[in-house]
Amino acid sequence: MSHGALTEAELDVLRSLHARASQHGVIAKNRDEAVEALKTLEAVTAHLSVTVTRLIAQVDRSRRGQRGRTTSAIISEVRKLPTKLADSIVKKSRRHANHPEVLTAQATGRISEPNAATICQTLEELRPFLTDDATAEATRVLLNDAEFSMPAAFKRRCRAFKDEIDLQGARTRAEQDDAIRKASEAKRFLVFIGDNVNGYDIRGHLPGRHAAAVMRWLDRESNRLLRKARARRQPVAGEATRTLDALVSLASAAPARAAPPSPAPANSAPMDSNTASASPAPTNSAIAEDPTARLMGPSLRHRLTARDGGCVVPWCHVRAELCDGHHIVKWSDGGPTTAENMCLLCTRHHPEFENTFDDDTGWCIKLIDGIPAAIPPSRIDPQRRPRFHERFRPKIPPPKASA
Repeated sequence: MSHGALTEAELDVLRSLHARASQHGVIAKNRDEAVEALKTLEAVTAHLSVTVTRLIAQVDRSRRGQRGRTTSAIISEVRKLPTKLADSIVKKSRRHANHPEVLTAQATGRISEPNAATICQTLEELRPFLTDDATAEATRVLLNDAEFSMPAAFKRRCRAFKDEIDLQGARTRAEQDDAIRKASEAKRFLVFIGDNVNGYDIRGHLPGRHAAAVMRWLDRESNRLLRKARARRQPVAGEATRTLDALVSLASAAPARAAPPSPAPANSAPMDSNTASASPAPTNSAIAEDPTARLMGPSLRHRLTARDGGCVVPWCHVRAELCDGHHIVKWSDGGPTTAENMCLLCTRHHPEFENTFDDDTGWCIKLIDGIPAAIPPSRIDPQRRPRFHERFRPKIPPPKASA
């Protein structure tokens, strides 16, 4: 038994406190107190989740070679789950318990639970290819990367990380991806189900290579409708509704107006402001080239699209066509309308990031070596370390030592 472990009496107190909280809630006199209580409970939940994971692994290890009910049977009974799902929980707990550094990072809130699961799975898959020293190095770099990565993006980055080490597996995955793409092509369809009175539901499947062209087409028209509604001070529909409105608008328009937009940049890799300034620009760009203008013109939008590729908030994936130009130093405070003082933000995050770096009451944007970074307030990160979108981040470096 480790020093500081909970006793049976302390577990009873913990259970009693949880029961009271679930039945009667938490006392909070105002919203600020409620937010602080929520943060506290989120931290408690993270610690409890890791504690349960470790305890499941401990119970399962202690049962080996002994008679009695399986750990899966206990989990199935307590959580009211089917056996197969209970089995997967036990296997996951055993796998995670092999990586205590990862569990500690999850418990302290350094990384999210999904990212912790991805790290453990990645390390288990790489076990045959890494020495002990290489495994320790891989754990370190993955933890550092997971701290500032959203789960879906981190999964993709870990996959690329594995490809760097297991080259044979990378080829296998490439072949598998090709087969998936071919299957997707074969099942493409589009149907309208309904009638003229009740309307129609649209169902279909669009292969990835076709989706890119269609989505660019719809995004551009959706963005036009959004700006038109704002200019007229009309209610703005949600993104999904605007997409359908864009489809109807394009289908109803004259051929000249319905011409597809120019293709988006083929490469969304980070581009510094000097490179972006050298990019070809449309001719009639008086607004874009006037740093005192409040709104950016097509030339500046083209440069920001090439550099940013979309909303620069790390956990957002709204495409460039649906983004606004954000002044890092506010235009009302003398900030110029230039690539060096602007970035792309979606309509949801634009108001949230309207803070200066010196303000420290909320999130802000700062250009670091020509790349937009999201800077958290000190209440979230006392060091205010920059968060970069996955588009701007290099691959996770493979460990130096390998098997």
